[in-house]
Amino acid sequence: MVSKNVHSNKISSLFTPENIEIYSEKIELDALIQKLLENLALNYGIGNIHTIYSNFLTNIEIIKSSKKIISDCFLYHVRISSSENVRIAIAVLKNGIKQSVTNNNEKISVVIILVSPKEKPDLYLKTAKSFKELFNKINISSILKYEKSEEIWNIIDQSNISLPEIIYAEDLMEEVEVYLNESNNLKDAIDKFVNTDYLNIPVIDLEGNLVGEVTSRELMEVCLPRYILWMDDINPIINFEPFRNMLENDENTWLAEIMNHDCPVIQKNDPFIYAAITMTKKSISHVYVLDDNKLVGVISMKLFLDKILRD
Repeated sequence: MVSKNVHSNKISSLFTPENIEIYSEKIELDALIQKLLENLALNYGIGNIHTIYSNFLTNIEIIKSSKKIISDCFLYHVRISSSENVRIAIAVLKNGIKQSVTNNNEKISVVIILVSPKEKPDLYLKTAKSFKELFNKINISSILKYEKSEEIWNIIDQSNISLPEIIYAEDLMEEVEVYLNESNNLKDAIDKFVNTDYLNIPVIDLEGNLVGEVTSRELMEVCLPRYILWMDDINPIINFEPFRNMLENDENTWLAEIMNHDCPVIQKNDPFIYAAITMTKKSISHVYVLDDNKLVGVISMKLFLDKILRD
């Protein structure tokens, strides 16, 4: 007898063999998602699946509501108010299907539909993390050889993968794509600001340690120091003379002269919620994630809100 108690720690307790469907013939992705929702409606009474699916497509683009667990495996998440527990349905696709909404037209061999309570975002995050751990431990090709749902469920059960108690910063942080080196100058920083959408750029040393950040605010303060802001007569600067002076000296102004050394940080093994606490306390929109002193990621307010409120 398979337990359906969501409070059980093992991921296999969140679904039964009846929630695993095996497909040998071709099926379109949208039809597959609807079939998995029908499975959950039949087994758990999650509500009107046509309304759920319609809202799923209307409110959130599929590519944004999917999470690639590993190669060949995608998880699709739906939040509903009527659910008290996490509900899961899994499709194992012998011949795979194409994820046409992705840029590289990736093949999918396993599709997971995860329905979770709208008011309990931690359940989705913990379950998604567990599935990632599961498919890093179990080779998907080994699952594809089975013909019975019970066999697949048993393999998952025997993996002994459990839901984590805490979601850590490293679980959800984003890669730092734009950064400066401490040997860079003001011209380099200006180029980064102009050529990217970033307004806050971290500065690292040769070992990858975070030494500070340059923000658009520091850049403006170089041009408009406080004494200028206190001037009643702005005619002397109306033609952007302070910016001209900055541009004349941008190659000779080093980042150490302008960067903020007290930038917001948390450690990678801090709970993810620490990011929100730090951002709220400091009235900022991002925090850097460190492994000791090494910069390993970043968490923005948008990322936090997406994961907790919408993902």
